[in-house]
Amino acid sequence: MIEHPEIPNTPADSVVPAATARRARVRRALLALPLVLALAAVGFDLARPTNGAGYRSAAAPTAAPGSGCVSPSAAASTNFADMSLSTFIGQHAGTRLAGNAPLYLSADQVRTLGDGVPAGASVDACADRITFTGAAVSFSVEAVPPVNPDMTFRIGALVNPTVVVQQGAQITVEFVNADTDQAHGWLVTTAQAPFAFRPGGATAFPGAQAAVIGDPVNGRQGARTITFTAGPAGQYEYICPMPGHAEMGMHGSFIVAP
Repeated sequence: MIEHPEIPNTPADSVVPAATARRARVRRALLALPLVLALAAVGFDLARPTNGAGYRSAAAPTAAPGSGCVSPSAAASTNFADMSLSTFIGQHAGTRLAGNAPLYLSADQVRTLGDGVPAGASVDACADRITFTGAAVSFSVEAVPPVNPDMTFRIGALVNPTVVVQQGAQITVEFVNADTDQAHGWLVTTAQAPFAFRPGGATAFPGAQAAVIGDPVNGRQGARTITFTAGPAGQYEYICPMPGHAEMGMHGSFIVAP
């Protein structure tokens, strides 16, 4: 679903090295793809540590028409090489992992889940924030549904909202890969934005990750449900663990209130 930006003009003597670097990245992606798929299939945490510098993926806000609020845009300042490599891996993983989800939903079901307000939630659309105060929390997370900007999540009809829960709350998340041509997952991490190609950090709480889901099957989107307990109070991030996806904008704040 990502459209590649045009490559800027470069001096003639830099074209060959640039092309060589791109070919090297593609070779590395091909070599890494079997490992990515194997780890994703067993729910392994793909948010591996990295020493590389991150690229800020927080998008500039744009006005939400008619609401007087501010909502995030689809833009993210990821460099072209990382975006291309991430798209390559995501698309191939999506194809290879198609059919790996335990549950499949129709387009109408996906739309209903994405637009619904979670039970017991207080939603502040202008602040792009969803707050839960109860001991039992349940909500749906959709990766890149058609109504969203590319490379974003949808929760309670908001784009990449801040989610606030209480310490010790029992969390149930239904994760849906609503994208049509890339694999996605969801996890709560100790890492903080800005994210690098490999976002680093660790899964914040036991069970707080939904294994990567591949492409839709017969027009139905893959889904899986996870449960976990909100651990120590603090600010965490939820991300897509596929390489480069958090870097391109698939992340939001997950706050555990004391």
